[in-house]
Amino acid sequence: MSAMDYFWYAFKNGWNLAFLGIGILVFMFGWRNIALLPGFLAADILMSFLVSLSPRFRRIVRANLAEEEDRI
Repeated sequence: MSAMDYFWYAFKNGWNLAFLGIGILVFMFGWRNIALLPGFLAADILMSFLVSLSPRFRRIVRANLAEEEDRI
């Protein structure tokens, strides 16, 4: 797998958490402070990139993909 594949896997699986975080931000600060949203999304992308560099994360992804292939 390429580095981009690992990044996409981390980003895609972190997306649910991103929406949860956005909901909490809107709930806490209201719609007037929605300007925090781009910074929050940038932080999500940065964290996905950092997680995708982790060897432990890469082992987990490979194991998950191998499990999915075994099921098929």
